[in-house]
Amino acid sequence: MKEQLDKLEALILSCGREAVRYQGLASQHLKVDGTVVTDEDLLITQKLSSCIEELFPKANIVSEEMVIKPFDEEADLTFVFDPIDGTDSYSQGIPLWCIGVGILNKKRQPVGSLLYIPFPMEEGMIIRTDPDSPDVYAGGRKLVLPINKSDVLKEIVIGSSAIRLLPLSRLSCRFRAFGSAILHSIMPVMYPRINGGVTPPCYVWDIAPAHAVVLKAGFDYQYIDGEQFFYNDELLIHRRKFEKPIVIGDNCFRKSMIEVLSC
Repeated sequence: MKEQLDKLEALILSCGREAVRYQGLASQHLKVDGTVVTDEDLLITQKLSSCIEELFPKANIVSEEMVIKPFDEEADLTFVFDPIDGTDSYSQGIPLWCIGVGILNKKRQPVGSLLYIPFPMEEGMIIRTDPDSPDVYAGGRKLVLPINKSDVLKEIVIGSSAIRLLPLSRLSCRFRAFGSAILHSIMPVMYPRINGGVTPPCYVWDIAPAHAVVLKAGFDYQYIDGEQFFYNDELLIHRRKFEKPIVIGDNCFRKSMIEVLSC
């Protein structure tokens, strides 16, 4: 599988660098739900779906912009991808977006991730973890895992719409919002001062691409009411939003956030 994933990584890196060059120039349109889509979203969708079908012909593909193929319950792998997560930021020329591909196994467990982020290096970098490896790599360098977090709540990342949904005034910490659910998921992994995150209801392609990275860093997703998060038919096949906000972090962070915010 490594050879196939190497080819997919090379394509994602190429797509990311091309997206950087065309950022601010790509034509944009409004979808039926009022969200922004650009020509780059559609072009990257075509490239990634064609590549995944060629490399993994029996795998499921779930993408934001279009239904690629019927969902096969017996498939060993499911690839979930967002061609540009943070399209609104991308369309405005703000470098807070990413390309995300997540891999689920037959049991719908997150086992792999390939993410392109347009920072911190000039041409961006790939964050990757493979299904058969416990390691996470960022820019080709192995991350030291697990990440040790302070018990003192300092900073959390949060989706902007969560401000309307949750009693955040109960928390005495700094809030960061980047406009990308995938970035919100990986920020606690990349930056030790960030304790965790809260993601408002969104779609499977907004969170699945980063989930394997989150798990291998010793963190996880959990619903704000304490229920376990899992990938059901509503998310994968019917392409619906999950209904409750998700908390992202280690066991201690999730427990404390759930206690405070679900009251």
